[in-house]
Amino acid sequence: MDLQVAQLSSQTDKEVHSRTTLSWLDWHLPYFVALCAIAGTILFTFLILLWLRKQMSREKDNENGDRHGLVEEGAICQPDKSTKDTKESVEAKWVHEAFAKQSAPKYPVRPVPQTSLPESLATPERKPEAIRIKAKGLLERRGSSTSLTIELAPAPESPPHMVTPTRECTTEEFLLSAGNVLSRAQLKKFVEGTGTLLKEFWEVPLNLPEKVDICGSGVKNRYSSVLPNLQTRVVLPGCSDDPLAGYINANYIRGYDGESARYIATQGPLANTIADFWEMIWAEKVPAIVMITRLYEASKPKCEAYFPFDVNNRIQAGSFTIIVNYTDTRNGYTVRTMEIRHERERRHLQHYWYDSWPDHAVPQTADALVSMAAEVNALPRPVVVHCSAGIGRTGCFIAIGIGMIQLLRDGNVDVLGILCQMRYDRGGMVQTAEQYEFIHRALYLFEQTLDSKPSTSSD
Repeated sequence: MDLQVAQLSSQTDKEVHSRTTLSWLDWHLPYFVALCAIAGTILFTFLILLWLRKQMSREKDNENGDRHGLVEEGAICQPDKSTKDTKESVEAKWVHEAFAKQSAPKYPVRPVPQTSLPESLATPERKPEAIRIKAKGLLERRGSSTSLTIELAPAPESPPHMVTPTRECTTEEFLLSAGNVLSRAQLKKFVEGTGTLLKEFWEVPLNLPEKVDICGSGVKNRYSSVLPNLQTRVVLPGCSDDPLAGYINANYIRGYDGESARYIATQGPLANTIADFWEMIWAEKVPAIVMITRLYEASKPKCEAYFPFDVNNRIQAGSFTIIVNYTDTRNGYTVRTMEIRHERERRHLQHYWYDSWPDHAVPQTADALVSMAAEVNALPRPVVVHCSAGIGRTGCFIAIGIGMIQLLRDGNVDVLGILCQMRYDRGGMVQTAEQYEFIHRALYLFEQTLDSKPSTSSD
């Protein structure tokens, strides 16, 4: 009996040991196999990388050998880098000295940051003798003593009479020199090919000033990013002792052929700047105001109600009394004849209100604006034009007015030159490419009303 028990116990121990051995193999064998596979993969990858490195080294040695052979035979002749750099620096110095010799600007010009021009406005690389710089041409066209013209040999794709500044010019030099004179036939082609217009628009520097060095002037700006340019800023009279009292967010804008102070571009008055606005109107003897905004757009205030709406109504703005004598509703805009009273003196002006132009967009048709611009062009200067910020819709209307005069007197139009001139006088004029296209469409609409005399410039 004891013997049988011992045999059974021995047999049980063997079965337990066998099961334990199988269990260990079941759990540890996969790990061992995986470890071996990983080690093999790493070794194989290392050998492959080593072989590739040797192959690349051989190819490099062969390439160097071929290159040395070609140099010895005279097949490759690379320019000396130091010589090239010296040549470029001398050329840049020559251009800089040429600009430094020009006459001093009529107004103190605020330094503007160096602007890198997009590739489309930079002409292909040419020999130094192809570049000519002169202080005439734009001077005759715009009447500015600071006008600089940078003439390059025209690229084959460029229309005639197009001035394309170089990459190295500053924002000020660009705005005083760039232009693209279009004949009436070319204007039609530009309207039909809007892609060129978009490219041309985005290449023009904004020239927005960063700040105005007048303490407290921020409360008189509707938008902190839209400030008046220093050299053409309107200053209210009789305020030399208090710069803030003489501050208004407005700029003089030149007209056709550089006519000084043809327009005044300004923001929509704030509640605390209505008196300043009417003081500017009185001091500048303004014959007309053009308003291209609603008081509210998308539930946001765009302009304060600075004038009475109905006939015989009046408002008081500081020492000025404004009365509406007559209202005439036209096709798309309203004209009010207003009377301003100040210190026993009375004056009259016209107020044009076009209130159907959406902010940051364009109207569906340009008929009403062209008609209004033609009427405003017949008035004495300066005409005050404002929207909300005083740069987008305001810039469009002024550009249309100047372009219409160009078409009438010259038979061609330079919309790019007009844009550059306006942005030199007030930064950011014409805010969107869609507005830039609209200017061309409006001018083309006006061109179609002219007689069929031939254009003065070639196609």
